[in-house]
Formats: sequence, structure tokens, C-alpha cells
Amino acid sequence: MKPRLTTLFLAASLALGATACEQLKPLFEKEPTREEIYAMKLAKGDAALQSGDFNEAITIYKDAATYTINDPTPTKALAKIYMGLGDTKQAMLAFRQVLIMSESDTESQIALAGLYFQEGNYSAAATQYRQLVNAAAGQPDAEQVRMLAFSLIRSGKQDEASPLIDRLASIDPGNPETTVLKGELLIAQGSEDEGVELLDEALRTGSSSAVVHLTRARYFLKKDNAEAAASELTAAAASKPSDPEITALQAQTLLKLERYSEAAEVVTPLLQSRPSDLRLMGYMAEIKLMTGSPDAARELTDNILAESKNNAQALLIRARALELSRPDDPLAAIGAYKQIIAQHPNHAGAHHYLWPLLIKQADKTEAVSILERLLNLDLATDAEKIALAELYVETALELPRAQKLVDEALKNNPGDSHLIELSQKLKTRRKEIPSRNSNRGGGIQVLKGGH
Repeated sequence: MKPRLTTLFLAASLALGATACEQLKPLFEKEPTREEIYAMKLAKGDAALQSGDFNEAITIYKDAATYTINDPTPTKALAKIYMGLGDTKQAMLAFRQVLIMSESDTESQIALAGLYFQEGNYSAAATQYRQLVNAAAGQPDAEQVRMLAFSLIRSGKQDEASPLIDRLASIDPGNPETTVLKGELLIAQGSEDEGVELLDEALRTGSSSAVVHLTRARYFLKKDNAEAAASELTAAAASKPSDPEITALQAQTLLKLERYSEAAEVVTPLLQSRPSDLRLMGYMAEIKLMTGSPDAARELTDNILAESKNNAQALLIRARALELSRPDDPLAAIGAYKQIIAQHPNHAGAHHYLWPLLIKQADKTEAVSILERLLNLDLATDAEKIALAELYVETALELPRAQKLVDEALKNNPGDSHLIELSQKLKTRRKEIPSRNSNRGGGIQVLKGGH
């Protein structure tokens, strides 16, 4: 007992007698150490978590974290709670803090890599998975090698992914997931027919893998076949229920098909279990907007932007609301889409919605620029490639590139009357303007794969 407490205890003893002294004794016991307080707070946090009181657990673990500078336990507990609640932003922040304190925490590395992948930040996911693969003692984990390869493919580094796929043949032979990976690589490299054959093979060999269906869905979306993509995503969701990546793409696809009630059925139950998931809130806001509830949509987007002021999804919904509410005056929506692209240069949605409005405003040169960017990012749909070719013909810009786009489209759709007519028009145009038959040295950005 500390000297001051001892003096007070003796004074109380003299004044109140022995019986009262025994009753007061616990008040004058030794004060708990910082380590003891920390241990008690961790225990209280664990108890709150086990009882399902997540808000209380978050409060307690945050408090516990202030009592240590090198123990990641409370921060890791927070990360897991946030991840379970769908608050990806806070979960990633917490896992990064854990790895600052314990850089070799494999569980946190895997979780953070998965969150990056889920959010579409494939470069960051690849960095995390590469660290895990390189740090492995002996043979690396096959799933981590596979996820590293997927991350590299989706971040445009197909050359780096290829040797990893070869490596998987010896680490994990016969796994249909590797066949899917090969298929996605071939599609990304432009060998679409071969890639699709491999995906079909994976299904024929009995794979019910969600990854097979998810990859096929991405392919169909790129080919403007949203109906086929929706079917693949239904199969993927059956194989892997409540998966955030599948749910996200399923919601996007159903919204594209204007099947809003189905989109709501997909999003609502997951949002109820993960009320802080900003991405799910964004999909619900778009559903509300498109089903005639703009106030509810605005409230949801405001909530998202209060948490994340530059959230691209919420900004896109606001821009869509402007476009839909002012169909005869697209300038406000154009400005909103441009603002999104300024903050998020690779945002596909803003590009997809912007270029038709630019054409409506007769700004065809900028529309070409936006479509070229989509093409360079490998995000242009088949319809957008044809729209770009049509603009090239109309403006007499880059006619050889227009021919390349049309020829590729005709290869996939040889009997398409519109494409045949466009091809003939293009040939006539090239004869009329021979000086434009070679690429210019400057001006519009060279197309990916262009000659």
C-alpha cells in the first residue's frame, strides 16, 4: 500500500473502529498497474464480443489499445470486428496498424491482401500476396500463389503472372482453379477463345468453383452479355454465398439490366448483416434512385460521404441523380462525372456515363478521348469499341485504328449488318482522306495494341 494511502487508512481506522476499518480496507488496496488495467480491458472486450455487443467491444478495444504501444491484440480484434461488419475502410486501417507492430503477422497479411482484392485494389493486393509468398519457408501456400497471380492479371501485369501459373502446376497439380487462372490470363492477353475454352473445361471437369463462374461473368459483361453474366453470378453466389466480390458484381449486373427488385433482394440481407459496408450502401442508394426514391438515395449517399468524402460510388450516384433529374441540361452531370475522373482517374462508371453526354453536347473530340481511355484501361465494352470506331469515321480521326476495331468486331460477329455497313463506310472514308491513313505523331493517345 502506498504511503499516502497507508496514512489515510490508519486515520480511518482510528476514527471509525475495527469493524468499519475492515469494510473500508478494499478502498485502500494497491492501485492496479497499467498492465493489469490493460488485461482487464482486454477481458471486458472479449466478453462484449462473445455476447454479440460489437459496438461495446469496439469502444473497449479502442480504449485498451491506448494502454499498449507494441501489443497488436486489441487492434487486431478491432480489425476483425470491422471486417465482419463490412466496414472495409476501418478494417484495412486496423490491419495496417497491426502490421506496423508485428510485420510478420501472417493472419493479418492474408486478411489485408484479401480486403485489397475485394476492393479492386489489385496492385496493393499483389504487394501483400507477394510478401507472403516470398516469406514462405519452403513451398509457398498454393492459394496465396494463385491469389498473387489473379492480382497481377487484374492489375495488368500478365507477364509476371504467367510463371506463377507454371509454378502452380507443381505446387498444386490438377486443381481446376489453376485452369480458371490460365483462362483469365488468356482472356486478359487477348486470346479470348482459348481462355473461354479453358473456363468451359473447368466446368466440364466438375468444378463448381465460384471463381470459374465469376471469371466467366466478367468475360460476359465485357462482351455486353449481361444476361449471361447474371446467370453465372447466380451460380457463383450458390457456390459461395454472401461473398462481397460476388455480391458486388451481381448487384452491378442486375442494376445494368434494370432488374432493381432482384438487385434489392441480393443487397438487402447482406446490408442488414453488414450495416457499415459503404459499397453495399452505395448499391442500395442506386436502387433507391432508380426506383423513384431520390430522397432515400440522397440520405444514403450523404451517409457514405460523411464516412468517406471522396467515395467514388457515392459521387457517381450523385452524378447519376443530376443526369436523370435534368435530361435536357447535361452540363451539371458532365461536370460531376469529370470531377469523379479527376479524383479517380481509372473509374470505369464515370467514363461509361460521360462519353454519351459529351456526344449529346456535340463534343465529339472529348468523347473520343474518354472512349480511348476506356480502351487503354481494357474497360471498354464491345459496344463502346464500335462507338469509338464510328466517331473515328465521322471525325476522320485515326481511320486505320477504326479499321482495326471494326475488323476485330467482325471477326466475332461476321454477319452483323451494322458492322458490315460501317466497314464499307470506313473504306470509302479512307479513300476520301488518304492523308489520314497513317497514324499521327501527336494528338490523341495511341490505342492499346494499335499499329
